[in-house]
Amino acid sequence: MTMSVQLAVRLTPREAEVLLMLARGRTYVQVADELGVSLNTVASHIKNLYRKLGVRSARAAVWKGFELRLLLRPHAQGASAAAAFATLASGESEASTVIASPGGSSAAS
Repeated sequence: MTMSVQLAVRLTPREAEVLLMLARGRTYVQVADELGVSLNTVASHIKNLYRKLGVRSARAAVWKGFELRLLLRPHAQGASAAAAFATLASGESEASTVIASPGGSSAAS
């Protein structure tokens, strides 16, 4: 008998916002400036992101965000990571998805 394990990643809205900013190529200092918070606060959000995503770098966090579909727009769920990244690069606003599993994502209220 094979058992399937569903892993869920629960990000706070702020963590999701920080992840999106990292995906857009922002530095930690730029993230702090844009959010109006201290660099220490950004570092705390990023530390929590790394722990929740099981990664050790911003690049790995962004990659994992694409894999878990945290960075895809709700209507682009079937799109490739390259198409999703093109959407991110365009600067269009994104809806924050804060819960994801390897099979897809859903928005949390």
